[in-house]
Amino acid sequence: MPDFSYNDVLPVSYSGGDSEEQDLQAAKRKKDLSSGTVGEEQINEVMSTSQRMRARILMKRNKFKLKIGRARAARRMADPERLKRRAARQARSAAIKRILKGKSKGSLPLGARAGLERRINRQASMISRTAKRLLPKVRAADRSKFKR
Repeated sequence: MPDFSYNDVLPVSYSGGDSEEQDLQAAKRKKDLSSGTVGEEQINEVMSTSQRMRARILMKRNKFKLKIGRARAARRMADPERLKRRAARQARSAAIKRILKGKSKGSLPLGARAGLERRINRQASMISRTAKRLLPKVRAADRSKFKR
């Protein structure tokens, strides 16, 4: 029977490689899925039509699991990270509403929608300041769910 030490069976860390290629691959493996970043680089991909269709099928397949998850999440208090995301989403939608002046985003053609997204992304600092200002209201709204 071969003699193995504990270190022989540990997973290998590929970080700190010899080349930039290995470092890039290591960064991809450590990708932060919540923010869509790889290392310090922001990923900006638009879904193709076939990817969109596949996502639609997967969402339809997992519809009931998602419904149960939403019901469970509604019974729990939101963590600070989720509250920040909610505030950011509200700030973003308020900025979109202000730019569109009453028109719905869905009524815009695809090109105009992409232009709107670029314009909103340029206003990221303003949106983050607004989100920070909205955070107490979002927190209060979350707490008010449980005051019955």
